[in-house]
Amino acid sequence: TEADGSGGLTRRRVKPTDEVATDGEGWQRPQTIYAALDGWNVYVDAALVSKQRFDQRKREFVNVRLGADANGVAVYSRKFAEGAERCVFRCFEVGGTDAIASAAGERLVAKETLYVEQLVSAQFHKQMAKTQAEAEALATLFNSRVRGGSAEQVHFVETFIYGVLDQTYTEGRAWILAEPELEGKFVKWNNNAGAVRAPKKSGGADLLGAIRESDEEEEDEASDQGGDDDEGDTPQVFSHFTWSVTNGDLLVCDLQGVWNEVDGYLLTDPAMHRAPKGGRKRRGGTDKGADGIANFFRTHRCSARCRELGLQRPPSA
Repeated sequence: TEADGSGGLTRRRVKPTDEVATDGEGWQRPQTIYAALDGWNVYVDAALVSKQRFDQRKREFVNVRLGADANGVAVYSRKFAEGAERCVFRCFEVGGTDAIASAAGERLVAKETLYVEQLVSAQFHKQMAKTQAEAEALATLFNSRVRGGSAEQVHFVETFIYGVLDQTYTEGRAWILAEPELEGKFVKWNNNAGAVRAPKKSGGADLLGAIRESDEEEEDEASDQGGDDDEGDTPQVFSHFTWSVTNGDLLVCDLQGVWNEVDGYLLTDPAMHRAPKGGRKRRGGTDKGADGIANFFRTHRCSARCRELGLQRPPSA
């Protein structure tokens, strides 16, 4: 481990990047895993302590069953991507033993914290899973109000937290946050610092693109990607909607994922800026509070959809 500038946290040493083999639609999922030879960490039966998701209606984490034919989960030992707070690994549920197992279910991506201090409990992952579930609840409300077809719908993928026994971790236990792999061209429509993906008609100038979690208040580099839905207008309207519908309590941004005409926007890893009320603490490094909300409205230009939905703006915006 080594000291890091992120609030005094100690950065983990993670194995070098995984050179992911793909099959044209995503990384290739092996049918059979020989854990010791293939570099997979396999947790089955008693080694898999729990699988949970955040229940938005109950406002708590609940236990859920593994998929059909599965008695555990497998995570590759080498990361294939990294953000500001987490690194990402190939993952899927399995059936078998900790030595030889077979894939059971869809391809997943697993996410672990980059910092040693956040390994000792499930709280770091629970915070992320709760934010994503709350964003999905707001997306459901947005979808019920916005006019248009499925291409304009917004969804956040469901996340699960696996608790496993692993003696290589300090406490002998680890937590893995996993979600379905998104298939398609990955796009970032806005970030948590106010940067916005510009329309294609701008000719590619001042576009936002680098796909990473940002805990810094700075804009990303350029990218000309996105859905054909009014040049990617829907994500910006959704961010504005979250602030308006919660009466200024919060704003969901850092909208990234994939788009297609059938499903609309399938998103992951949102940031949630929460207005400081009653002394409540910020939720992680990507929550910039009132400053983050102000940065969004500093660059946001309301569209016809914002006006159609009757969205309000802060008095100072």
